[in-house]
Amino acid sequence: MRPGYRKLLIWLAALAGTAASLFYVFDNYADQILTGIADNYIKKELGKTDSLSLNYSNLDYSLATGRIKVKDIEFSYLPKNMEGSCKSLELGPLKPRQVWREKQVALDYVRIREPKLSVRLKPDRKEKDSVQVKEVSESGIVKYIKKIGVKRVEIDNGCFSLRRTGSKMDLSADSICLSVYDLGYGLEDRRLTYCDSLYDFSASNFVFASKDSLYRLDVDNIATRNSGGLFMKGIHGRNTTSKTRHADAKGKVPVTWSDFKARTLRTSSVNIVRTVLQKQISIDSIFIDGDQMTSYRDARYQPKKEFPMPQESILRIPLPVHIGMIDIKITYYNMEIKRPEGSAGMLRFHDTGLKISRFSNDPDHTTVFRITPRMGKGQADVTLTLKNDRNSSFTLSGNARNVSISDFGGLIGPLFGVSATGSIQSLKTSFSGNKFSTKGNFCMLYDNLKLEVDPQKTPIAFLSKHSKAVSLLEGGIIHRQNPRKHKKEPFTCSITAKRDPMKNYGAYIVSTLLNGVEQTVLNSLAYKEAQKMKGRKNILEKKDKLVERIKEKKQEYKTRRQKRKSEK
Repeated sequence: MRPGYRKLLIWLAALAGTAASLFYVFDNYADQILTGIADNYIKKELGKTDSLSLNYSNLDYSLATGRIKVKDIEFSYLPKNMEGSCKSLELGPLKPRQVWREKQVALDYVRIREPKLSVRLKPDRKEKDSVQVKEVSESGIVKYIKKIGVKRVEIDNGCFSLRRTGSKMDLSADSICLSVYDLGYGLEDRRLTYCDSLYDFSASNFVFASKDSLYRLDVDNIATRNSGGLFMKGIHGRNTTSKTRHADAKGKVPVTWSDFKARTLRTSSVNIVRTVLQKQISIDSIFIDGDQMTSYRDARYQPKKEFPMPQESILRIPLPVHIGMIDIKITYYNMEIKRPEGSAGMLRFHDTGLKISRFSNDPDHTTVFRITPRMGKGQADVTLTLKNDRNSSFTLSGNARNVSISDFGGLIGPLFGVSATGSIQSLKTSFSGNKFSTKGNFCMLYDNLKLEVDPQKTPIAFLSKHSKAVSLLEGGIIHRQNPRKHKKEPFTCSITAKRDPMKNYGAYIVSTLLNGVEQTVLNSLAYKEAQKMKGRKNILEKKDKLVERIKEKKQEYKTRRQKRKSEK
């Protein structure tokens, strides 16, 4: 063999051996090599921006399966105060050639283990002018990833939390399972695209808490899928403070403390994704199967501002709301009222129903409320309509049957120091009103009415001083039945009331009904005297409020003078 051929064969053998060695090395260490290259490249690109911070302990890529595993991830996005961490992130399959050629990442699944997330989506108004969000230039990794498509997302055994300063929201859950089958985000147009009917969401031990930590909502299970209905089980909404301390926590103002438990909540078909993105709520029907509810009205303190009408509160809802029907059933409902003086009184209801038809915050829209409470053997049916107009117009009609007056003993006894017995065979009323006054009619058919005043418990000075006289003259002051002795037809009266804007809407309705009760129960002379006493009491209350305002103004001027002296 010629020397030239021998030399060529030696070179070919050496080249083949080298290629075999390189193939062996690449075949056995390809994952480690590609992982190292990707690891260095990612850290290099992340170092180019000061608005993004991403740290992880280990990156593992499998060339055969296209699977990527990242462990101990810590994420922070400074301009929007986003923070996050998770034990591991697994996704795949990822094909480097497809990413390089098509400038697109297509993934079949994403698995996140033990995630923790804190997001501040909106800066405070005070900080809005000072905070400048830098635009991330399309360099490095960003320019290669034009679109991301994820078929499935799973979060197992995690603790998920979301904080949003703009709406004062705090959410958390023990476990969340979310499946999204068609979801995309374009970096160029900054738009989120999705398929309406292809998502699946469930969560357990879901918790919502207000930013001030005074309200909390717990839900055992939440589930919704494929634009179907939303289902909740084991609902518990409550104030976190005790009912006697809630007013102090809110700044010593009149408040309502509440505790509500429901077995289930379900809705008609609703697209949760579209609802979030379009920022409006549109649901055909909502059904709530309630277990018990307790409300405690604490009126010990004077209000610092006027109470809004219900329509004014509805119009303040920031998102457009359209709900066809809300059906609520509550097995037990306890309503407590605490006046500035005296102990708290309570009314107990059972098997109460509430149906709300055509609820909306559109201007000039009318919402209908139908309430069917039961108290002992008695039952009532109340229809309330609220119109979202300038005057907050409303109408109320109701009737009650077979009500024992002694059932009100838990309310009027502690509040007024008065015990009453008798029965109400029927009560019918109908009136209309607005944020200024009410006007209508009232008829209460009752018999065997008897009253007894406890001078040591009544907060009413007149009753306390003249309790014996009231008891002796009860037969002359109070009509014990209706129809009255000399009339065959039940006594019917016209009722009216002026609204006190410093009292809530419930007190406004009660004052209208009490006007009818007083006219029906008291004789004409006693009713006139009662009206005079009310007038004198209102004048004294206005005088006391004026004196308090003058004192506050004097103290305010004094504080300003002291501040000016200290500055000099």
